[in-house]
Amino acid sequence: MYICGIIKPHALDQADEIQRTLTEAGVRIVQIKRTCFSVPMIEVLYDHMSPNARTSIAQDLVGKIGLALLLEVESVEKLLKIVGTSSDPRACDPESIRARFGVHEEPTLVGSEFWYRNAFHRPINTREAIRDLMYFFFEMER
Repeated sequence: MYICGIIKPHALDQADEIQRTLTEAGVRIVQIKRTCFSVPMIEVLYDHMSPNARTSIAQDLVGKIGLALLLEVESVEKLLKIVGTSSDPRACDPESIRARFGVHEEPTLVGSEFWYRNAFHRPINTREAIRDLMYFFFEMER
């Protein structure tokens, strides 16, 4: 199964180690694409959050560079175990990418929603996996 994952801007210094963690866990990195966060990208990646939360996230990320990775992995569930199942890096398995490379601080509260500075965006289900693949690798060049 192909899945898109994104190394977020604040974790780029650890990109090599994050990629090594993925490959050691049996994930094949098929392609790496440098990407600049934009308002439309925030709207897509955080469509499950309120407009106010997306605006706050955009203020933090727009204009910053991340790495979109085209990954070959058995399933979304396997990737979740490797990356971390929680948005909060402090609540993830200590060996997960989000726990090891995320920012371990209090999240930003936007209305009634929290914004965590985890190191890696990953889909939580097949719908999100398809959405991210289409946005970053198959729909159009950005």
